Amino acid sequence: DIAVLKIDAENLTPAEFSDSGQLFVGQEVYALGSPGGSNFSNSLTTGCISAVNRILLTNGYVRYIQTDTAINPGNSGGPLINEHGRVIGMNTSKIVSTNYEGMGFSIPSNKVVEIVNKLIRYGYINDRATIGIEGTTCNLYESKLKNVPQGMVITKIDADSPLRGVNVQEQDLITAINGVRIKSAYEFIDELGKYRPGDTVSLSIFRAAKNTNQLPKRFNVELQLLDDANQ
Repeated sequence: DIAVLKIDAENLTPAEFSDSGQLFVGQEVYALGSPGGSNFSNSLTTGCISAVNRILLTNGYVRYIQTDTAINPGNSGGPLINEHGRVIGMNTSKIVSTNYEGMGFSIPSNKVVEIVNKLIRYGYINDRATIGIEGTTCNLYESKLKNVPQGMVITKIDADSPLRGVNVQEQDLITAINGVRIKSAYEFIDELGKYRPGDTVSLSIFRAAKNTNQLPKRFNVELQLLDDANQ
């Protein structure tokens, strides 16, 4: 949702940004956008902040603002503003399910400014690291049922992943990064976000086997750049 455009225009009033680090649960907020397209352009909905620092598996490199403000297709990319009319976030997604209602997510304004500054300076985001894998959580219930540790189950290994060809395979469990215990895919993404491309990290990887007393094996991998100028 974040892009930088340069236009030739005059007499425009720029939006003012507020410090998203000062947000709190229960704070009243407003979402501005065009749900459904131009027929409902400049619609304003209101709600409150339900939580801060939410991690989503779709993008663990951002800690989102969760709100109960109505967010629909067309709101994405629009501002989330506070009672003073200042931008505190950029609306980006919602959970669509019959089991959930009123769960929208916004990128905090501080992160928006950080990303925009990097796009202006480098043309891309220059510091997001990846190992080239996808995964899901092995929770406490599954851990006890299968007699394996909690962690992140590797569900896909990319062709250019540094884990290719080092006796790591899909369905293996990542249980630690540099000795820091990992019990879920969320924790894996959160911990990985502390490192930069080119860093070398040690992964503790467990493979289920008949020998239930086995210990995780360690693999040292060099982190890759998640994005480049062509993406």
